[in-house]
Amino acid sequence: MKSMVVSKRKKDFYKEYIQQLILSIELCKCCNLSCVMCPYHDGKPQHSGFMSKQTFMNTVNSIKQIDFPNLVVIPYLFGESTMHPQICEFITILDQALDPQKNQSICLSTNAINLNEEVSHTICNSKTFKKLTISIDAASSKTYDTIKGSPLYSKVVNNVINFLKIRKQTRNNFPRIYIQFIIMEENKYEVELFITTWRKVFEQLGLKMFNVSGDFWELERDSDMLFLIYRWDPDSRENSWKNNCLHKDIITNIGIITKEQKQFYLAREYLYLFQEKEFCMAPFYMQTVHFDGNISPCCNDDYNCLYMGNVNENELNEIFHSKRYETLRMFHLYGDLKDYPHCHNCIFYYNEKMVNPHFYRDLFRKKYL
Repeated sequence: MKSMVVSKRKKDFYKEYIQQLILSIELCKCCNLSCVMCPYHDGKPQHSGFMSKQTFMNTVNSIKQIDFPNLVVIPYLFGESTMHPQICEFITILDQALDPQKNQSICLSTNAINLNEEVSHTICNSKTFKKLTISIDAASSKTYDTIKGSPLYSKVVNNVINFLKIRKQTRNNFPRIYIQFIIMEENKYEVELFITTWRKVFEQLGLKMFNVSGDFWELERDSDMLFLIYRWDPDSRENSWKNNCLHKDIITNIGIITKEQKQFYLAREYLYLFQEKEFCMAPFYMQTVHFDGNISPCCNDDYNCLYMGNVNENELNEIFHSKRYETLRMFHLYGDLKDYPHCHNCIFYYNEKMVNPHFYRDLFRKKYL
């Protein structure tokens, strides 16, 4: 693969308008749960497996060549990364490779089934681990079993509490912990119980930096959080909109947002879901390394439909500035995605600014081309 020469104009563009690269690393393409809201809940993905140490090391060794002011590494995609038999070793290697002085950090999402003492200590002793999202989605064993397909609610709650105790013992405020609750028909009556239960846990542990959030755009708040989100359906705009309305009704009724904010969010997210997809920022600031080393330009390409290269053959920076990546960006800039049906049919935008995609597409044309 031949990497293109990056002009000063484009370097200035990334520095001013993008600033951050989000690098997802799929350590594991399999899971130990069968959640009803997961794209894989009806069956296993077409290909499953664990990332080899060689592929992982090739990825980590490429990181030092990345020329972005900020780097967020997310070592998961659609699988449960803590199932990887070398998860603690991989987190330690990645942490040693990153530099917090260069705004390089790790964020991870987990169902906490394997969040044992060893994994918890490894995460809490990391110097670059910024955020740990834990998906629970229930406030009772019965609802957890219904949603997750597994009777492990008590184990998960105990693992999370133990993790918080270990983090407190390390006298480290990081990683911030986001306890996630995806609001849906199966659990909508447990939202307030979920908040009450976890508020009590945080109070008993003496953890004061704590918020309840009901919106995606508050992800960067510097505190622990109960994170209430809506159920996103990648195959249906109508279902996603219905779930979005349920989510906004509930978080309005329990006082997280006002009625005025509800109307603002719904108006914004209606555009977000139903406007014709012509442009997305993902190819400008995202890379996903699949468990086999293949590269995608965003984290919503679970089957690697948008193949950009392989980290076992080329370095990440070389792939990011390759002709294949650049061609995809050009099609987005000119609003012509007929040759990229995966992008054209996608209902997810990777930036709040994409509520007004035409403005940002025109801005990017002027500054990037």
